[in-house]
Amino acid sequence: MQEYLGKLALARDQSDADDKTFRIGLISAVDPRLMRAEIAFGDLSVSIISATDVLVLKDKNRLYQDLLTSASIMETADFKTVFRVSLILEKPGQAAVLEAMEMLKDNPGAASLAMVSLDTGLSVSLGRQQGAERGSRR
Repeated sequence: MQEYLGKLALARDQSDADDKTFRIGLISAVDPRLMRAEIAFGDLSVSIISATDVLVLKDKNRLYQDLLTSASIMETADFKTVFRVSLILEKPGQAAVLEAMEMLKDNPGAASLAMVSLDTGLSVSLGRQQGAERGSRR
């Protein structure tokens, strides 16, 4: 769970159920038991959001692999956006991640290809953690 703290994420605005737009925020806390995250936004507001409504970028290597294997089934505009995001993520630092997030926040199709929901990431992390605990008991 610690690997997500301090990461930039896209989060669905919870204040309006009809609004499906994303906001860029920073993950400041994660509760894996309740599958929720505390997200701090640039306007200094903080929201507790379901992990299913929080998206984090895929690892850049996985993103590139997905581009190679799924290019034929992607919409052209989404492919171009995800490809640009992939190139941006080759730059080091959080400025590159922020630039990628800005590109994805207004493009839900590309965001669904370039990102994964936090609940998926937490489930994988919990599985690894439980596997490590089982292995240490032997």
